Amino acid sequence: PGAWCQASGLVITTLLVQATPKQIEWVMPAVLVDQVITQLKPFTIGRQVSFEKGNVVLGSWDKQDHGRLAYDPTRYLMTSKDSASDHEDNQCAIRWRQRDIELGMPWLSSSLSQKYIPQALGLERLGGISYQKGCYPGQEVIAKVHYRGQAKQRLALVTLAMPKALLVVGTDLFLADISSTEASSRPVGQLVEQLEDQALAIVRHDLPENTPLATAHGGQMIGQVAAFSLATQTNSVS
Repeated sequence: PGAWCQASGLVITTLLVQATPKQIEWVMPAVLVDQVITQLKPFTIGRQVSFEKGNVVLGSWDKQDHGRLAYDPTRYLMTSKDSASDHEDNQCAIRWRQRDIELGMPWLSSSLSQKYIPQALGLERLGGISYQKGCYPGQEVIAKVHYRGQAKQRLALVTLAMPKALLVVGTDLFLADISSTEASSRPVGQLVEQLEDQALAIVRHDLPENTPLATAHGGQMIGQVAAFSLATQTNSVS
């Protein structure tokens, strides 16, 4: 796991990286591919580097010759030249997304691109940030947060009390069932992704587990902060 960032340190997209002798392969949300390629091209000046959109990426729990996920050794990736619809399996896709949410691997939509630093998205916990690697966009900001301070936000798993309620990505989250004050009426988080009774959210770094959350200040609880499933710690490849 890793991220491609702006010079400001804000994450344009989260991604999965695999380096081979001849190329570097990235897996990222399809909606952000064109934007990322455009922003990468200035770095190719004077170098024999080209970019191309790859094949459909498929997930599997069957080893075979697939590439194993560094943050979840129970799963594997492979590519296919067929269209995504040729492999459509809703139950498998749901199971895959559920596992990513349980482990805290966020995938950003266009509306949440360039809003959070890598630490806030939980990439440090998954081995997706390097503090020893040479210069890369956003390195100075990312390193300062690590060495001189603390990220003000973190990624949290949220278990939903109303799983059939579909929440919009980017929905502000508030503390539920509390007395109204100016300070506590501010949002304490933002929804990143939801699938059935689980969601990922960016929340205040000091928000403890079991904190009840609502979509309005002091409103009805929609869920509470929970702990992520255990993930395998890995050395960053980014």
